[in-house]
Amino acid sequence: MKVTNSKPASLLEVLQITKKRADEGELGYEQQSTLEYSENFAKLAIKDGKKILEELSKNEKITAETAIKLLDICPKTPELVKTILIKDNISLDDDEISKIVKIFSK
Repeated sequence: MKVTNSKPASLLEVLQITKKRADEGELGYEQQSTLEYSENFAKLAIKDGKKILEELSKNEKITAETAIKLLDICPKTPELVKTILIKDNISLDDDEISKIVKIFSK
């Protein structure tokens, strides 16, 4: 199999894709494991996740990959947001971090 393109996917998207494939037919071991994992750890509804990604993408400093990490983890404290941002060398001021925490506290 040749990969023609790739993009980061949130757990919500993975859940949606694997559920659709399960409805179409039997899943292989890896796909079934992925479905179970995403069912256990996806924390939001798809429509809520899309709204949050839109809000996070308004901040030009946050990359798509980082926005998806934030969505998957749903940080509710400034410290956790900072921890996620440090890995990608993203520096936000306290107001921007507070906005992110408010997004996930709704």
